[in-house]
Amino acid sequence: MTNNGVSLNQLTFRESLNDLNNWSTLPPGERKPLLLRGARQVGKSSLVKLFAAQSPLKLVEINLEKEKRFQKIFEESNFSDLKKSLEFSLDIDLNDKKHLLFIDEIQKTPQAIESLRYFYEEHPNCHVIAAGSLLDFALNDKRISVPVGRIQYHYVSPMNFCEFLLALNQKKLADFIYHYRLGESVPLTIHEMLLRFLREYFCIGGMPEAVKIWAKYRDFSRVKKIHRSITDTYRDDFSKYAQGVKLQRIQRIFDKIPAQVGKKVKYSALDPEIQSRDLREALDLLHQARVTKKIFHSDCAHLPLTSGINDLIYKIYALDVGLMNQELGVGPNELESREQSTELISFGPIAEQVVLQNLLSADKWRDQGLVYWLRETKTTNAEVDFVAAFNGEMIPIEVKSGKSGSLRSLHQFMALKKSKRALRFDANPPSTLHVQHEVITSEGRKSVDFELISLPLYLSSQCFQILGTESA
Repeated sequence: MTNNGVSLNQLTFRESLNDLNNWSTLPPGERKPLLLRGARQVGKSSLVKLFAAQSPLKLVEINLEKEKRFQKIFEESNFSDLKKSLEFSLDIDLNDKKHLLFIDEIQKTPQAIESLRYFYEEHPNCHVIAAGSLLDFALNDKRISVPVGRIQYHYVSPMNFCEFLLALNQKKLADFIYHYRLGESVPLTIHEMLLRFLREYFCIGGMPEAVKIWAKYRDFSRVKKIHRSITDTYRDDFSKYAQGVKLQRIQRIFDKIPAQVGKKVKYSALDPEIQSRDLREALDLLHQARVTKKIFHSDCAHLPLTSGINDLIYKIYALDVGLMNQELGVGPNELESREQSTELISFGPIAEQVVLQNLLSADKWRDQGLVYWLRETKTTNAEVDFVAAFNGEMIPIEVKSGKSGSLRSLHQFMALKKSKRALRFDANPPSTLHVQHEVITSEGRKSVDFELISLPLYLSSQCFQILGTESA
């Protein structure tokens, strides 16, 4: 399949394809209808079509936004009637295991979401995938009976760095990352090449259309037009879940998000003219639309980390680093002004956004339970950028701007939480260091003894795989 002369397979290659292949081969009864979740234009529909083109399944597509007649069919309350109407309209047999039924824009008809349970219970042979824009609003609507336990969620996010490399025909570099194991050396030439492409990723990001244009033309002015088009689309969507003054607030807050990435949200600093209650509502709506991401503070007292969340304290991130930098006016010229490639990491919030984006891409079957840790006192603060749960471990994650940086906050965390391993992302080649140190904490003098695993940013999407092989 091609698109404008560029291979669609190369451009929209998704690690999710492997996941969809595994899902499709599950036996009936174990394979549940798959509900794709993610922001608009991250490639949900393209992913399904690409998957169908590479599988033996015959794609049968319904778009509930474009085809109003199917909205009426799904509104029929009796599933037996729904089944007959679909079979006649589509000329298929729902019991035929060779079909892939794709219901796009499913949020347009709440009954279609509810019907997924009957496909699972009564027609398990049929492969069913559904997707939609602003789907989270429908799933959170108390009037809709979401078929919990009878559907499986799959989260689609912007392309991670490895997928970006594959789209640019850099398969050898992508394979190097995929197969990297801790303890292996990274030749300086490869390290510098990866940092160079990482600079491109900072500007282009992972939105499939932007990556496609960059792969074809290598013209950033064309990419900027795509970025603007995507953000304009998101702004147009605001009117679907907000009106009047509330709509104006959301538009104002959305425009300020790129400059707030990685910062603890302070309503007075975000917009002093809007009341805190209204600001929080606007941020909640943007998060629900998946055009921003909240990372909540957790006391990290024990696993699961989400049990210690304080939902009043959080940091905010953009959906995509390319869209973020488009709004900030950061492009290749700004990054190129740095004399050495490693200095590109000195854009601290950009590096943090990239790490978050790639960490989230590592687990597509659930919403990654990442948190961050913050301890504030009258005299000093300590903050760890991210904390993740991995194989029963609590892994603190620090993102450093450049080749070095203070680890004071990390030492505080390790002393108080007794974790055995920590992860740091910076501009250096990979390394592992045994840290033994004594620190003064709020609970007195404590010793720390842990393993510090340092990885370059370009390995962030594979860090959990790397941690798994290291501990094996």
